[in-house]
Amino acid sequence: MSSSDLVALAILPSIMWASLVYVTFSSDATASKLRAARNAKTKQELIEGARWWTLYGLLIFSFVLASVLAWIRIQQWSGLETTLNPAHWGRGTIHGIVLGLALVGLILRFQRFFPQASKFGFLILAGIASPPWARAFTLLLVAFTEELWRAVCLKMLMADGLSGLQASIATSVAYGLAYLPWGIPTAISEGFIGAVFGGIFLRSGSLFVPFAAHLVLRGQHLLFAVAAAPAAEPGEIHQRPHSKCPACGRLLSVREMKLNINEAFFCPSCHTRITISDQRRAFFRWGSAFVYIALLVASWDIFPRALGDSYAQFLLSVAVASCSVVGLLLIFQVVFPPKLECGDPDIVSLNLGDQGAGHTDKNNDSGTQ
Repeated sequence: MSSSDLVALAILPSIMWASLVYVTFSSDATASKLRAARNAKTKQELIEGARWWTLYGLLIFSFVLASVLAWIRIQQWSGLETTLNPAHWGRGTIHGIVLGLALVGLILRFQRFFPQASKFGFLILAGIASPPWARAFTLLLVAFTEELWRAVCLKMLMADGLSGLQASIATSVAYGLAYLPWGIPTAISEGFIGAVFGGIFLRSGSLFVPFAAHLVLRGQHLLFAVAAAPAAEPGEIHQRPHSKCPACGRLLSVREMKLNINEAFFCPSCHTRITISDQRRAFFRWGSAFVYIALLVASWDIFPRALGDSYAQFLLSVAVASCSVVGLLLIFQVVFPPKLECGDPDIVSLNLGDQGAGHTDKNNDSGTQ
């Protein structure tokens, strides 16, 4: 590995670490606000300094992007056009969106195996209290800068003789080190996600595929942070937002609701029998089937041998489509929180599930026990 390789790998982690020197050791008012938000334990605590992190983040990643472009120019590196691969950017973007949704669904299924974050992530710090346009611009800048840096490092290392696996490991370690100041759990998670994005780039050969997947995954994370309860801690950001009991108005957490469309549950406050609304049940029953078919067709385009002679690619396309449906429905539930109604599934519309019936059912259940 040459010295120019080490310089390229060090661009992102060195700038991230150097930027925190000011935040950690400076005593002026701006640094104090940034430091207080970075050490916040709940969402409510970090809001005051979050807007300063937006400006700070834009400055940091603009400098990272400028440094990567400067390295390309100084080294007279000729691989930028093949890295971007703009000829099929539309198709690559669609592939990236599907893979990003699959990552959202996959992380949801295996979330308990990931270490819990001890601090709020960089994008949450920068976007939690910012205007929507600032969130969108920050997300675009961060995702594009990180993926360009990753793609350049991978291409450069492989051109110098490393295998794709070796280049991916080196780049993922450097990526994890960049986020080590946010805690070891965050560094491990970021290193793993970086390896996934690196693998997506190596397989697709286009920057637009991991860029789109990065936007979907980080956008979902930021969306959850914005929708989370004020008392949410760093490890609770991935929880779904609360919905109100239609009888007493109490906010119900995801642990207090049954999101199974065919089951009712009782409000822990007023004991009314409630269920997911008719419209939401109809969507999950019929809309998800059509969405799954569309995502399955898109996954066949990602894995073109799935309908040919590769049984492994067929299974992989089915897995990607299944996880993508989960990821899309998860985002759908954040954008459109579940509406609750009194009564049992498919009986609400007959006016047999009013609040009084809910109390009666609860009392009868208690009596029989």
